[in-house]
Amino acid sequence: MRNPRNILSGFLILVLFSGLVCGAEQYVSSVIFKGNDSFSARTLTKYIRLKPKGIFKQSVYSPRALKLDVISLRTFYQSEGFMDVAIESEIKVSDEQFIDIYLTISEGHRYTVNSLQIFGDHLFTKEKILKILDIRAGDVYNPAKLTSQIKTLENEYLKNGKLLNSIADEIEVQSGKVNIRINISEGATYYIGDITISGLSRVSEKYVRRELIVKPAELYNISKIEKSQRRIFSSGLFSSVEIYPVVAAENEHLVNINIKVREYDARNVQFDFGIGQEASTLGAGAPPATVIGVEGKWLPGALFNTANRIELGGQIGVRVDQQMSFLPWNIYVNWFNPWLFGFRVPVRLKYIYEELKDEFALSRQGIEMSLLYKQGESYNFVGGFKLEDIRTKGDTTVVNTSLELDRKINFSFFRQKLDNFIMPTSGYFYSISLDLNGTFLGGSKHFLKFDSEIKKFYPLGNNSTFGQRIKLGYLHIFPKSTESDLEFYDKFWLGGNTSLRGWNSPKAYNPYGALIRLQYNAEVRFPLYKKLGAEVFFDSGKLTDSFDKDILSNWSWDTGAGVTFLTPIGPARIDVAYPFAKKVQPVVLLSLLFMF
Repeated sequence: MRNPRNILSGFLILVLFSGLVCGAEQYVSSVIFKGNDSFSARTLTKYIRLKPKGIFKQSVYSPRALKLDVISLRTFYQSEGFMDVAIESEIKVSDEQFIDIYLTISEGHRYTVNSLQIFGDHLFTKEKILKILDIRAGDVYNPAKLTSQIKTLENEYLKNGKLLNSIADEIEVQSGKVNIRINISEGATYYIGDITISGLSRVSEKYVRRELIVKPAELYNISKIEKSQRRIFSSGLFSSVEIYPVVAAENEHLVNINIKVREYDARNVQFDFGIGQEASTLGAGAPPATVIGVEGKWLPGALFNTANRIELGGQIGVRVDQQMSFLPWNIYVNWFNPWLFGFRVPVRLKYIYEELKDEFALSRQGIEMSLLYKQGESYNFVGGFKLEDIRTKGDTTVVNTSLELDRKINFSFFRQKLDNFIMPTSGYFYSISLDLNGTFLGGSKHFLKFDSEIKKFYPLGNNSTFGQRIKLGYLHIFPKSTESDLEFYDKFWLGGNTSLRGWNSPKAYNPYGALIRLQYNAEVRFPLYKKLGAEVFFDSGKLTDSFDKDILSNWSWDTGAGVTFLTPIGPARIDVAYPFAKKVQPVVLLSLLFMF
């Protein structure tokens, strides 16, 4: 272990560097609303960017940002029926660095819907159209919602061959009430004619046509057209994909589909610097370690102008916690193809070799094949097969010296809706992971491993935040195996600055690990001065090998407080934890990033 004085010196240097890079901008101290009779200040604050100062967030003031906030508030009020709202802004300098913002609101009358009439409908019933519009007499009048729902209705017509449909609304206001008239011109019904492709020079046309889910002579459907466009783009061969429908001159009921692509030259080299929490040598069931690292990637492009893509890369970093371990590193080769044996099944094949150092020196190499892969802005789902060879050195009697590979099938899913991934103040995150080792895959270890995590954050008054986390892990051993067949990195662990802060490392808490991990963390974060903040916390958890009558008793726990400081690479913190609230020999932990 490194000398604690060296760790503290590095922490102070980081804090000093953060202070040097800070500019002389003006920051928002407070935002005061006046005349907001219908909505609370807390509600209105959600719709502005210039927010009051908080523990780890300070809004830099600019006149342009203030104008945008006024527009955002006006849009919100109009969506709530206040069509005549007026908003005036004013700023006052509280000191050389901070200003106060005053927003005076004249709400005006709140308009409601009096009636809704529909004309020109033939393809759909009025009942279906009303359901799509989702607007009824007595509702608060929301022009933005009306515009959005009319576009949804137009899209329904486009799914049913009505390429040239037109929908217009007429608004009549009487005594604070709004009468709405919807005029529909459905147009003719169109079918698909010829499909042509342009923009190809190296890539064969077959790699475009196999992604299409539309064909000539079928009913024009905008949903299928858009899905075909997404499939062509996701092949990784093109930087842009555009699809144009053109009404055929020779037949007024046919529409030709023109596909214009731009071939993508993905050959480049990338370098990224960042900070994150990575798995420790104790395995995926152990508390993660905080690592500052550099990642490099080489993308040689599509192989032989096909949909096969390859990526070569590597990472190197420094672990920044009590261990201060140096040079965890890895190299990897990633291959991707959206098709497998003629089926549209995205396949990812990855080879990785990595070395980690903390309690042990661990080397790991393996091949991972992902057959299920779905990713969005707020979620990720992966399923696949993995072969791994893991070797360890260090202070342990459990050393894997055989050439046998770990065999497992893995499914993992996470979903998040956080306002800030590094410094969240509201929102949620949850994840589930399931590993099947051995069984019909072969090998000497046969078990099912389940791991899950839920995090939730709540904004409090005075720009403070309350966060809580629950983690549950369970490992079920099948009859073919016993616990002695497992390696230490297969089990669950507790302890350290990302788990139970009353124990400075997982080995200090329990040197053997367990089959079941239960964990709960709660934390309140609040501002002190500028970039300086504080936190008070409670951690609890239990490691055990069975669900018995004592599962909810005899938990380990700690409580404590910490000081936090916002650096250019994330929040740095010093936590002081007291196991079982005993004030003798507290545990002092230094780290980057919040605990969760």
